[in-house]
Amino acid sequence: MTGVGIGLTVAQPMSGVSGAGARPWTPQDLPALRAWWDASDRGTMTLDGAALGQWRDKVGGIVWTQDTAASRPQWNATARNGTPGVILSGGRTMAGGIGGLPLAAAARSMLVSAWSDEPAVGRVVFGWGRFARGQMMCLRVGTRSDAMRIDKHSNPENATVTWDGKDRCVIHTRDAGTTGTFAFWVDGTAGGSGTGAGMATATGGSQLGSYPDGSNVPEATVVQQILVFDDVLTTEARHRLEGWESHKTGKGGWNLPEGHPFRAAPPMV
Repeated sequence: MTGVGIGLTVAQPMSGVSGAGARPWTPQDLPALRAWWDASDRGTMTLDGAALGQWRDKVGGIVWTQDTAASRPQWNATARNGTPGVILSGGRTMAGGIGGLPLAAAARSMLVSAWSDEPAVGRVVFGWGRFARGQMMCLRVGTRSDAMRIDKHSNPENATVTWDGKDRCVIHTRDAGTTGTFAFWVDGTAGGSGTGAGMATATGGSQLGSYPDGSNVPEATVVQQILVFDDVLTTEARHRLEGWESHKTGKGGWNLPEGHPFRAAPPMV
């Protein structure tokens, strides 16, 4: 059943009160987490100065690489709001394996924490699958007037929110099934929903900053966090992720709506 269990851990149930508890909550408290690229964790990176040659997913072990020095994304310790980020510009991308990322008709959720002020439509922040009709799942950015969307090389899943040159926390969820319900949440607020077909593939790879064929590379984007889950996030789990992301990436809750349970302080357990 989708949406059940992702917000709970067996050893330490979630506390509903921000600031209460023994330690800070992290996404690894969600059992459905399958991949996590964390720009604040230099231990997951191979750097040559600021050039990022490898970036390892700290949960599933997927390794993104870029062998061409001139095409390596740039890491910066204070990229956005005084916190680390990976800069995508000038044709800089990375690619790796598929690992445990959800494929075909499986349920899925993703969180992407990034800033973008793209000059062109249709650039890609992150995705996985194969470059074929209905066989990929890629989060797109565009110009300030172009709404973000999940591109599958057909039947895109469209949000109602643009990136608009802002630091964004984008969460996308999709039910299991050949046709499922999807939803966007942007900075803690509903950002579009509908129904769409699942991925018609069980193979492929994963990419940072391009489609699977290496095209549509962004020119003005900074990525801070990417997380993928193999279930639909519960409301509690989504709230915790939004609060964690906002405080971790230097926004301190200001991007979240009034009344959000973790606007004032990050979640604890």
